[in-house]
Amino acid sequence: MILFAGSVCGCQGSEEEKVERARKELRAWRGTVGIAAKEYLDGRVPRTYFRQVVTAADESLAEREKDLKGVVDAAVKSELADLRRVLAEVSAAMEREDGAGVMRATATLRVPSTNDGGGG
Repeated sequence: MILFAGSVCGCQGSEEEKVERARKELRAWRGTVGIAAKEYLDGRVPRTYFRQVVTAADESLAEREKDLKGVVDAAVKSELADLRRVLAEVSAAMEREDGAGVMRATATLRVPSTNDGGGG
């Protein structure tokens, strides 16, 4: 399984660059956590592994939030906060060994494939 490794950068640049980095990181972590959740719920990866993914995502997003302190774009800040809330719900569900809670918390991260199978 390929996982997103959050970028550890000096996070300098214009506001637009910071927002774009945050959006890319949000997409990457949503996908990574969504895939890891499915693998965990299907019994293909242990809880320890899934917990590490969730922790890495949360730490990375916390750093990105710091980077966006002076940024005006409220939408990306809201998306970051929303994803961090999902991660907190997932962590709490894992502590309770509540697979249904993990499934509910990550449902929005597991978007159905839109691939119609038509390749070239």
